[in-house]
This record gives sequence, C-alpha cells and structure tokens, in this order.
Amino acid sequence: MTLKLFSKIKILLILIVIVISTFSLTAQPDCRTEVVSHLSPISKAFPLRWAAEFAIAQGWMNDRDITNASIYLGVEYTLSNHTIYFEGGRKSWRNSLGFKKDADNPDGFFQKNRFGLREAFYDFDNKKTNVKIGFQTLKINDYFLVDERVFAINFVQKIGAFKLNMAVASGIKDLARMGSFCGVKYIYNTIRQRDYLMLGDAFGETNFASVVLSFDPSKAKESGKSEDEFSEFNEFSSFNEEEKQFLKESGLVFYYEFGSGYEFTKFYPGVFAEFQLPFKIIAKTEALVQIADSNNAIIPYITLKRSFPWKSRQNTTIKVGYVGKIDIDKNAHGYFSFSNLFMGEVMRMDAYDLPIVFSEIKHNFPGKLKPYFKFRSATQLTDNKTNEFDIYAGIKIINTFKLTGIFSRITSEAFTDVRYLARIELRVTI
Repeated sequence: MTLKLFSKIKILLILIVIVISTFSLTAQPDCRTEVVSHLSPISKAFPLRWAAEFAIAQGWMNDRDITNASIYLGVEYTLSNHTIYFEGGRKSWRNSLGFKKDADNPDGFFQKNRFGLREAFYDFDNKKTNVKIGFQTLKINDYFLVDERVFAINFVQKIGAFKLNMAVASGIKDLARMGSFCGVKYIYNTIRQRDYLMLGDAFGETNFASVVLSFDPSKAKESGKSEDEFSEFNEFSSFNEEEKQFLKESGLVFYYEFGSGYEFTKFYPGVFAEFQLPFKIIAKTEALVQIADSNNAIIPYITLKRSFPWKSRQNTTIKVGYVGKIDIDKNAHGYFSFSNLFMGEVMRMDAYDLPIVFSEIKHNFPGKLKPYFKFRSATQLTDNKTNEFDIYAGIKIINTFKLTGIFSRITSEAFTDVRYLARIELRVTI
C-alpha cells in the first residue's frame, strides 16, 4: 500500500465516523481509551491530527460470559491558541445471561450496537487563560466532585499563585459515562434494582455550576523572590525548599446541582488541601457539607500516596483513601451526581454507596513491553458492606498494542455467594 493511498484511507475513515456520529448521538461506555495520547499529524502542511483505536474484550463471571468491542476515532485541529476536537465511534457488547438483542440487529452476535459521541468541543488556551466550550469530559479543580462527559463551559484563569475555575454544565443520561448505554454496569449487572444517580433525559434537566479557587504556595514564593546577579545559582536551593514545603495546595469549592430532573437541589461548599508529609507521603484532603433535602451530611475525603522508585528503573506506588459520610440527617446518602467514583471494576461503587475505603498498589517493570501489575481494593463500610478486590496486569507492544488482564473477587451482603470476574482486553491504537 502506497503512502498516498494510506493517507486517503485515513481521511475517508475520519469523514465516515464524523458523519455517522453526527446522526446518532448516543454515548459510549467508559473504557481505558488512549486516543488522545496517540494523536499524530495527517500531514506536515495541515495542522490536523488524528488517532484511531480498536478494542475487544472477553470476560467470564459465575453466571455469564460477556464480550464487548469498540472502535474510536479522534480528530484535532489546532491553530495558535485555538483547538477544535472531535471523538466518536461505535461500541458493541453482549451478555449471555439473557438480555434481549438489539432490534436493529436481531441476528447479530452482539446484543447492543451503538454509534456515539465522546467529545466535541472548542478550546482556547494561552497558558494563563483556558476556556473550553462544548461536549467534553470535565473535571473541576477540586479532588473528586466532577468527572463526567457533559455539555459545558469551563473557564480557568491563573493569577499569580491563584487559580480560578468556574464551570456550568448539563448532563444527559444517554451521553454520560454511566448513562443508558455507558459503563460496564450493563454487562456486569450483579445487583438488580441497584440505586444509581442517573442524569436527565434532555438538556437542562440535570445541571451543575461550580466555582473553585485554589492557591499554590510555591508559586507565591517564586513571585516574591528578588532577582540578583546570583539568581542563576538558586536552582538547587529552590528545589530543596520545594521538597520541604508542607502545604502544596489549598482551596475553596462551591458546587451546586439543580434542574427539573432532580427531586431537590444540592449545594456543596467545602475546602481542600494537599500536603507533603514526612517520608515523601502526599496527602490530599477535602471536606464538603452536603446541603440537600433530608440528606444533609458532611463528606470527608482523604488519600495518602507514596512512590518508591527502584534503581533498576522500576517503580512501586501505594495509595490508600477514604470517602466518607457523616450524617447530619439520619440515614442520609451521598447525592453528588457527576463524580463517577467507580470504586471497583465490577461493582462501580459511587456516591450513594458511601462511606468507602479503598487502596491501590501498582508496580511498573522496566523493558520495552512496559509490564505492570496493579492491585485494587474497595470496601463499603455500611449497607451491603460490599468488598471488591481487583488484580490488573498489562503489557504494551511497540506502544500500539495494549493487553490487559483483570481478575476480580466480590463479596456483599446482597449476594448469597462470592462473585468472580476474569477478563482479558486487547486495545490497538494508531
């Protein structure tokens, strides 16, 4: 195949996915996609970058086997400080436990087949000011409140040591990470009639607005330093100061969920901070007050993280955490809708399941295949007292093929037996 013919095929693929996704705006299930990190120029003369990804996975549980496949394509056009990005594709999956087949494909192997949109936004960024408008995966600048695909305007302004983040967004069930077609809950589906904080069916039904103001003490020190003829020799002293710095970041958050799709509005004022503790431990802490009808509560959050680099270019990272709920009203539940905490590969425990403790150990090995192992655990402290333990192992081949194996063990008072999952996934990104 000649290079010229290959370029034409790439352009044709881009056009096909854009046209299909424009006419079918259903969402894609959440996955370990790597499209953005593989974007590459179509040609040197035109500032358009693209990447495509194909993934297929097979899994087995106590009472079923599950299969899913997906293909995604991302396109990015950048000119100076302006970027337009689009990502869409197709997702298919099946569950042998007896779900009905898709009416549009009654004789096919997969029970569900969907084209969909993942991202479509305009982004302006000049390092101090960032404005992103459109359908986007959005995280606000606190530690856990929002991680969702939404229609939004997200604004970030850096002013010296301060960073101001303001966002207003609307989430739609069919396009959200855990919406009608999104997330693996529909193929795992271990607990029937489970409570999920679902979003609205139409634009404007379920929304949020947020304001986050954060402060970085290290940038305040930099701006306060005076320049002198010896400033070029201050590199090492500033490094030592940073190592000893106790407070890494602090901030205030004001977060509000509203719309006709909610039974009641929810308001979350709070504070957060990151600390450098002894023994190179990084602590992230946050405390929110949930102000909601008959569900008033305090939501504490803390993670402790420590990395252990090895001389042989290996690295081990250990992380433990807690997302809690201190009831002000009796039997209150967590009701923030856009966080997608997703605790556990199978159970995907979220705000409604609080309080939860969790831990993770990840080890990266040296070598061209970039092998790694990861152990994760999440435990619900009340209600069903669900516990899930996950093991991940993976390799990369020439930075294009990513093979991941997953094993999970789940116990819960909602089950009469122990549940297991074994799953293998191949992801190819070009």
